[in-house]
Amino acid sequence: MHHARNLACSQVAVSTVKTSIADLMTQCVIERKSFSEVDGKSFGLRLSNRALSLLLARPPQQIDWKRNMVFIVFGALYLGCFQWWIQVGGQKNAGGGKASSSGIRLSCPSDASLSKSGHNV
Repeated sequence: MHHARNLACSQVAVSTVKTSIADLMTQCVIERKSFSEVDGKSFGLRLSNRALSLLLARPPQQIDWKRNMVFIVFGALYLGCFQWWIQVGGQKNAGGGKASSSGIRLSCPSDASLSKSGHNV
């Protein structure tokens, strides 16, 4: 059970970080937002605010941290906790499958089809 708890914590941590980074990449690359104050010097650019504004056809903006917090919460609660509960909890309660060393039941659809065809796995 201790091993399963570590796996669940890892799932939540990875999905939270991954979702936050995905939003930050979207804001920086697609929406052309900046981490620092709008001075044209982020990412090594040496342009004036006017030149940067003309280049982007709109005034540059800072990262929307409130939006990123929404993605962090979504990553932790839905992609981390809820998906873990659905995938692992659902597999435990499904009854079919093999028990792993951590006590988590794992199943594979090919196991059922091979056993029905008479082949021993």
